[in-house]
Amino acid sequence: MKKPAEKQTRLLWVFGTLMSDMGANYLLGKDAKLKCVGYLDGFDMYVAGFPRLHENATQGCKILGEVWEVSEENMPAVNRYEGVPNLFDLVKVDFDKHKPEWSITTAVNDRDLWMYAYQWSKDAEFKYIEGKEFKRVEPNLDDVVSFKHIRYFQGYRPNE
Repeated sequence: MKKPAEKQTRLLWVFGTLMSDMGANYLLGKDAKLKCVGYLDGFDMYVAGFPRLHENATQGCKILGEVWEVSEENMPAVNRYEGVPNLFDLVKVDFDKHKPEWSITTAVNDRDLWMYAYQWSKDAEFKYIEGKEFKRVEPNLDDVVSFKHIRYFQGYRPNE
């Protein structure tokens, strides 16, 4: 009797609504496995309806996220939710640029790590989208827009 083929999986670093106990986490699938919680470095976070990360390797902050092992069968649903390819892109994490902490490098163990990157306009200085003003999120809870958003900011800390 043939052994069933192993499911193909992808390691996905998520923040915001895809994190455990958040509203869209179910999209990762019942068979998704939480591998670790950890920071990636070199981002600014903007909030206008939902959180968006912008690369800022020189002055960016560390953002808390989770690494999930997700079945490739579930990725189309997650991609649709994230608006791939019109709103976000699914991109490989650049370990040299984003300096993942030890918990992430250990969990990934030489596999590729993926994340959703917001598609910023070529003119990165634009201030409005969907009629809402962007603002850089500073590391204080005065900027929290609702109780659920507190989770996005718990790990937000300036580069050391």
